[in-house]
Amino acid sequence: METLRQSGEEIHVEELERGDLMFFAGEGGGETAEFAAIYLGEGRFAAVIDRKVIITDMNTDQ
Repeated sequence: METLRQSGEEIHVEELERGDLMFFAGEGGGETAEFAAIYLGEGRFAAVIDRKVIITDMNTDQ
């Protein structure tokens, strides 16, 4: 996953388009990607967490 993250380019959240991959560090922070998500548009993304697909709104703290 880290190789995939490094092959892309970093953009601002306002530039996200449907289908873009988003990479996240773990709770400890850092530069290494711990998990990835797919941007769905309209401020939402989908990720697999604990073997479940989670759809989350980026504009909330949930």
